[in-house]
Amino acid sequence: MTDKALEEAKSELCKLRQRIADLEQIKGFATKGNHMDNITIKPLPSGTVASFRKHLKSYDELGPLCVNVIGPEMERLGCVCPKETEYCFSIDYNKNYNPDDIDLEFCEVVSEYHGSSDILKFRDLSVVETAVCFSHYGSYEDFPKSMSEILKYIEENHYKITESPRFSYIHGVWDSDSVADWLTEIQIPVKKT
Repeated sequence: MTDKALEEAKSELCKLRQRIADLEQIKGFATKGNHMDNITIKPLPSGTVASFRKHLKSYDELGPLCVNVIGPEMERLGCVCPKETEYCFSIDYNKNYNPDDIDLEFCEVVSEYHGSSDILKFRDLSVVETAVCFSHYGSYEDFPKSMSEILKYIEENHYKITESPRFSYIHGVWDSDSVADWLTEIQIPVKKT
C-alpha cells in the first residue's frame, strides 16, 4: 500500500466521520441551551484549500471580503468546490485575544483551481485526527465567550491544543435572517495528554 493510498483512505474515513458528526449536530440543534451538549470530538478532513490571510479590525470584515474579494478571485482562478465535502473556515493565528487586530486566514476546500495570485494562495491541509468542536450560535463578536467554554472543556478533559483554532461557518448572513440563527463551529485541534 502506498502512502498516497493510505492518506486517501484516512481522508475518506475523516469525511465519513465529519458527515456523521454533522448529522448528529443537525439532530441536536434543538438543544442550544446547554453549552456542554454543543461540544463534539471529531476529526477534520484533509484537502487543498484556497487561502486568503489578512489582519482584520473585526470579524465583521470577513463577510464583505468573502463577497467582494475572495469569491470573485476564486471564480477568476477557476476554483471548483466539492459539494459533497464543502468546507470553509477561518484560522485565527492570534496567541492572545485582541478584538482590534485579528490575524485571520480564510480557507475553502477546492477540488480544482488554475494557479494562485497575489490575493489567493493554495495549500494542502493534512487530516486532523482529533478536534474539540463547539457549536457557537449568534454574532461573531461573541466568540470570546464560546472560546472560554471550549478552553475550559479542553483543560478539564486533559487535552493539549496542537494547532490554531478554526471557525467553520455553517449558517450566517448568507442564509439566515436572524443573527441568533447564525451557526459557527469552533474547531480546536488537540491531542490527549
